[in-house]
Amino acid sequence: MAADVVKEDECRRFVNETVNFFGRVDHLVNTATLGHTFYVEEVVDTSVFPHLLDINFLGNVYPTFVALPYLHQTNGRIIVNAAVESWLPLPRMSLYAAAKAALVNFYETLRFELNAEVGITIATHGWIGSEMSRGKFKVEEGAEMQWIEEREVQATSGLVEDYAKLIVAGACRGDQYVKFPSWYDIFLLYRVFAPGVLNWTFRLLLATHSGRRTSVVGTGRTMPEDSPPRKFLTGSNSFAQHGPMHMQKLE
Repeated sequence: MAADVVKEDECRRFVNETVNFFGRVDHLVNTATLGHTFYVEEVVDTSVFPHLLDINFLGNVYPTFVALPYLHQTNGRIIVNAAVESWLPLPRMSLYAAAKAALVNFYETLRFELNAEVGITIATHGWIGSEMSRGKFKVEEGAEMQWIEEREVQATSGLVEDYAKLIVAGACRGDQYVKFPSWYDIFLLYRVFAPGVLNWTFRLLLATHSGRRTSVVGTGRTMPEDSPPRKFLTGSNSFAQHGPMHMQKLE
């Protein structure tokens, strides 16, 4: 069933319909996400800011709020789809990273409040291979244009199916955290003990400001129709692969 997860009444509707059909709620899986790859200083239409924050934060909080009474009855579990950007800030993802950090802190605090009566599994992912990673992006309704492009160079990444299986296995075991891929933890060591090295690495891997392209969302600009296909860097990171700025939605 379709619903707008940033509206409490619609969240209450789909939870109630689920209970009416199945009679109970055992698990709530929060996967609504809206990403971006623009630099903040490019934005001229700040109306995209609350939209990004609402989807990535309240779009998880409202379903959780209305489902909690039923999850208490079944000693159920909440699964949250966060991202490595919640603790590893990356350029072009400032609002997304801020919302994901708030999301993780919300559920870690909620875990204490629920006192193990309802379990919480927080899944954090890095670069995931999917149709989006191959360049098929669709901007949100009301944005200036739609951009869909087949990448000339495919990015190396983990499979979304592997990530999904890991989440299911972790939730069934009752794990508090699921990480994919796990080697992203090495960045945490650099962030704590050698932040200068981490910053230097990002600058080396990312396109410089002088060579960046302008976001098609929130900046008031559009790309020419006859723009040539763009080449992309390969690698296992999620920040060098996006090319022109875009917004995407996962549900």
